[in-house]
Amino acid sequence: MIGNELRETLQKICFLLNKYAVDFMIIEGTAVAYYGYQRISGISVHSPEIKTDLDFWYKPTTENFINLTRSLEELGIDKDKLNSIVFDPKKTFLKIPHTNFQTDFLPVMDGLESYPRQCYESKF
Repeated sequence: MIGNELRETLQKICFLLNKYAVDFMIIEGTAVAYYGYQRISGISVHSPEIKTDLDFWYKPTTENFINLTRSLEELGIDKDKLNSIVFDPKKTFLKIPHTNFQTDFLPVMDGLESYPRQCYESKF
């Protein structure tokens, strides 16, 4: 299950991503938790606390990345830091720290060739 703080942040981020027409999907543990299951991630041998993260896979195009940075700017992320990022469709991973968790935006996923737009067309 997703905790209240995490749920509120997830809703706010999704609202802003949709507002700026970002092509994205929620992935990994966050997607699993949405369906009522738990998947623990981020346990380190050196630091055994559980670190929760919200994971998003975004379509790695220049236009979509610009929309993503605009949504993050409205979320309160430093505009100068966002504007200093040089976009690379294979390497521009964004990690946004929050008090008790972090938000990750990934342009690629290991084992998958490209961002799958057809997932939106699938009926589950």
